[in-house]
This record gives sequence, structure tokens and C-alpha cells, in this order.
Amino acid sequence: MLQSFELSGAFGVGIHPKFMIQNVRIAYAEVFGNDHVRCTLLSEDGARQKAIAFRVAQTTTGTDALEVEESLKSCCGNVAPRYLGGRNETGRLY
Repeated sequence: MLQSFELSGAFGVGIHPKFMIQNVRIAYAEVFGNDHVRCTLLSEDGARQKAIAFRVAQTTTGTDALEVEESLKSCCGNVAPRYLGGRNETGRLY
């Protein structure tokens, strides 16, 4: 989906469309760096999406994300490609 979206055209300098992912569970979460949280979101159909929230570990958003639980959540952010070793991996929600 991310590759198709990137082909849809230029959005302008500094403009990044936002996406909302609804009805997901946080399957994994950890603090990294100074104050960031990375997690894996799990949809009801089993699809996974990696996500990063910057500068939130000490906020309500961060503590909520770090409490991995069964309740459904909604997440909103930018989706960006991830390049590893010259390969385009799946995108992450930022």
C-alpha cells in the first residue's frame, strides 16, 4: 500500500499526509533513545504495523503505549518507508 501511495504524486515540501489506524492492539512496546517509544500494532485480522512515537515516553501517550493490553486503540501519524541495506522495507507509522 505504501508504494502505491508514494506513486500518487507530490504532496508539496514539508507536507506529509496523516493516516489513522483504528481497532489495533499494542502487541509490543519499549522505550528507546532518550524519550521515544517504539511498538508493534496488531490489527484484528492479524496484520502488524511498526510504529514510533517521538518524545512521549514520559507523557500519558507514552505510558498508555507501554502498558501492553488487550483493549483496542486508534493511532494516527505519518507513514514513511524504511530503507535497510538499500532495500525498501515496510513503512512505519510516525
